Amino acid sequence: MMNATLTTAQQGESKGLSPVQQMMSDISNTQLPFGRRLVALGQVLEANKHRIFAGLPSGVSADRMIRVVLNAIRSNPALLDCHPVTVFDSVTEAATMGWEIGGVMGHAYLVPFGKDCTMIPGYKGLLDLCYRSGNVQTISMQVVRQGDQFSYTLGDDPKITHVPNDSDPQRDARPITHAYVVAKLKNGGIQRDVWAINRLYEHRDKYCRGYAKAVKYLEDCRKQNRTPDDRKLSPWQTAEATMCMKTVVRNMIMRGMVPVSVEYRDLINNKGMLEDSIGMDTLDVLPPSQLDGPELLPPASGDSEDQDILAGVEEKFASARTVEEAEALYASLCGPNVKPGVTREEDLKLVNLWVQQARERITGKKKQSRQ
Repeated sequence: MMNATLTTAQQGESKGLSPVQQMMSDISNTQLPFGRRLVALGQVLEANKHRIFAGLPSGVSADRMIRVVLNAIRSNPALLDCHPVTVFDSVTEAATMGWEIGGVMGHAYLVPFGKDCTMIPGYKGLLDLCYRSGNVQTISMQVVRQGDQFSYTLGDDPKITHVPNDSDPQRDARPITHAYVVAKLKNGGIQRDVWAINRLYEHRDKYCRGYAKAVKYLEDCRKQNRTPDDRKLSPWQTAEATMCMKTVVRNMIMRGMVPVSVEYRDLINNKGMLEDSIGMDTLDVLPPSQLDGPELLPPASGDSEDQDILAGVEEKFASARTVEEAEALYASLCGPNVKPGVTREEDLKLVNLWVQQARERITGKKKQSRQ
């Protein structure tokens, strides 16, 4: 490993780079371990947090947003291969909107588009924009499944009647027949829209280019009798109900049925067009393994579960006999697919320090033995 015994700062000085320039270089350096690149990105966010997160609403801290962003990148390592500036621009855009990236709130998601990162609103982000108009009292969204009692009428006296068949223990697994949205406005008006499943599927097949690719991937997995990777599936496969409801509410916003400002409507339109062209509707919801499991964010307090993961780790690095052994230990803690893994920035810094010390110790011994 080239310049393994030099610290990041020393490497930067040797190349004539400022500390921030060196961190930006580390982020883009695919030869470095994933964890080290992630730490560098976290350090840049920390150094610029007062500017990047200046638009955050009260009650949401910049430190929490940094942890959210790092967790989002850990769950989608391809983001780290995007141009760092586009990552920071996307994070700034989400922060300006007051949106949380991924996680439990899921207002928006970071999506790699070639070498560029873009921020795509999730359905919760769309609802947030509706409420910000000040004209919306409530918005409710539902899907109808086979076995439910459902009817709706249009015309002068529109009405939706939906009685879910909650007595059916398998209801949530039944096929969807319709999706609908009801928006009650503060002026007393009510806006409704209902889409039948065939219309939703037509929209999916026409605009969501990632779906056809995901279907082919799933078919190939079945033929080869291998377990599919959830990250390569579309939520039209893993979270169909959510995608159906989002499709209806986004259409209502673009048609002016739900009032939002012109600025926000343009944002939704531009992001929606980009989302369709990318074919990455897949990131509007997290994969099932993340939806059903514990929250990805580590606790904000000092009693993070990282502390349990790190117990005795420093001693293991200190006793590593080869660089390969130290690197393997590092990968077991900070690799992109490690669950659970070290996530907190300060803990990642510790692990990077320990592996660096191990490299220096081991390579130092080799130099002494040669002399």
